[in-house]
Amino acid sequence: MKIIIPKTELSEALCSLSRIACVANPILPATRFVRIQADAKKQSVVLSAGDLDQALQFTLPNAKADADVDITVSCAELKNAIKGCGSAGDLTFAIQDEKLIVLNHELQLGILNLAPQNDAYPFPAVPKNTDSQIILPTNFTSFLANAQICTSTDPTRKILQGICIAPDGVTSSNGQNLYHVPLPLSGLPSAIILNFNRTLCSIRQRWLSLATWKVPEGPTFVAIRGEHFLYVTKSVDGIFPNWRQVVPEAADLDCAITLPEADRELLKRFLELVETKTSEHVALTVEENCLKVIDATGRTVHLNNAEVKGGQLPCTTHVKAEFLLKIVKFGHDTLTMNTRDNRAMKAEGGAGFYVFMGCVREEKKAAKPEVVQQPEKEQVPATAVPQANSPIPPPAKEESTSTTTPEPPAALPVTVAQITIPTTNREETSTMQNIAMIPRLPAPSATTPSTSQDDSTDLSPLEEANQYIEALRDEVKGLGERLNLAGRKLKEALLSQRQMERRYASTSRKLERIRQASGF
Repeated sequence: MKIIIPKTELSEALCSLSRIACVANPILPATRFVRIQADAKKQSVVLSAGDLDQALQFTLPNAKADADVDITVSCAELKNAIKGCGSAGDLTFAIQDEKLIVLNHELQLGILNLAPQNDAYPFPAVPKNTDSQIILPTNFTSFLANAQICTSTDPTRKILQGICIAPDGVTSSNGQNLYHVPLPLSGLPSAIILNFNRTLCSIRQRWLSLATWKVPEGPTFVAIRGEHFLYVTKSVDGIFPNWRQVVPEAADLDCAITLPEADRELLKRFLELVETKTSEHVALTVEENCLKVIDATGRTVHLNNAEVKGGQLPCTTHVKAEFLLKIVKFGHDTLTMNTRDNRAMKAEGGAGFYVFMGCVREEKKAAKPEVVQQPEKEQVPATAVPQANSPIPPPAKEESTSTTTPEPPAALPVTVAQITIPTTNREETSTMQNIAMIPRLPAPSATTPSTSQDDSTDLSPLEEANQYIEALRDEVKGLGERLNLAGRKLKEALLSQRQMERRYASTSRKLERIRQASGF
């Protein structure tokens, strides 16, 4: 028995099927296989794979078979066998003695072991009379690709991870921005939430129709038919949030900015080079007939061809750089905003509209009037020299050192310039006071012979200061060692916490696998 399959059709089918069947740690062994079914009368070959959440089936229209075949083979082994064989020409599958021989013309690419047919994952049957069936627009997948950019990546928010397909169109949101495209999907009885996963992203064929049906006391199933494929999955259980209440009204937006194509390309290149590690926000300054964008590093782009209508200008708002970049990716050319209040911004001009929120603007405080202070009369601080005619005698100074500071002459007139103490003298006094607080250490005995006994016992102030500095240096060194020890203990605590987090994640994955295998 032989099957002849074009290389392009086989590689395209395996590219999408491997997203399901080539999982590193599958929950069920059956999800590792690809089922190959050939019909000699219809001259068609069908490849299928599935798991607990989804199933995918490809029909190869240009394949040929000399007999009816129904075999099961490992998807990873089959993909590795045809790897590097090129894209032009056909491949031949020969079945002999429970083996699958892959031939490229007369060159043998590999011999694969066949698995029992019972090990293949059964493809779910699509009922003939479904609850609803609608014809999809031609570019429906491009709308879903744009909506996928605005979905949430938080695994705990299952509903926001999916895309809402409702009778009025397609909607997605992650709580920070929102994307909506109005489409005529009135054939749907109610909204469904579709998880646009990597399997659907890898399908390059056009989508033709979408059908839904609900199992009694069970989930809602979704079947997507394409030119040569059939995809079946479950709708995400839950109700999508009421996104209409966050869309701003036209009366609340007083400023409209229109960007030509040249400015949009310039803005795109600028935003792609924004250093998100420094800051993911940029300053959006709107002026008359000009739009200025500044990032955290100071780079600035001037969009002088922008058309600005309305608003209280100039106006500056800080927004995430990725929000502005999505405007360009979605093909929008008009941005409407409120320059007086903190409200959501809305981008239009392309397919649907895109809504996002900027940072809260800082209210400009009214400038306080400057108070002109009148020059005060001469004031003498506590450390100033008393006047000659003062009846209060100056306090006696404590002798902290052997040398006494000479008193200034009494006849010197008191002025502001004379009583002001320079900052350097204050710093020196503070330093000497700190040194005086260090406990006095006994002076080391002299080891060198001296000619006089007074020279060996008496130390000069400079040598004594050096001894105090050495003692302070030892204390700082000991403090540094204690800080290093505290740092090591902190690293050990962080390492222990990471190990506990890894154990928690591993346990969560095991529990999720058990839940999926049990069907709850």
